[in-house]
Amino acid sequence: MKDFSVPMQNDCLIEYNFTHMEDKGFRAIIYNGKGQDVAYLDSPFLREVQGLSVERRIPKAAIIARPVNGRYRSFTFLPYSMIDDQVSMLYRAADKFPDSGFSLLAIRSYSSEVWKWI
Repeated sequence: MKDFSVPMQNDCLIEYNFTHMEDKGFRAIIYNGKGQDVAYLDSPFLREVQGLSVERRIPKAAIIARPVNGRYRSFTFLPYSMIDDQVSMLYRAADKFPDSGFSLLAIRSYSSEVWKWI
């Protein structure tokens, strides 16, 4: 959670945008019981992920995250055809920054029919 410009608590939801980088980092909106706040998320690992996303043309419009036990659990929604690229990109960034604490907990994949429905 040290990547955020403001303290995070477990009772919030975070939406951050990888498509727009500012001097302070990636803009994040923190939703909690009191409403919403703006924070910035930044780390060498996240900058690497963002750079690889651009290089590989993997869309990163909005990512939802939730603090869990002092870390944040991210949820990314991509078409089925991009999952292999996404996973290899995350591990490439994690290899470069082993202290980032990255771990892939699960992958859920849906057929193209689900994307048409969504």
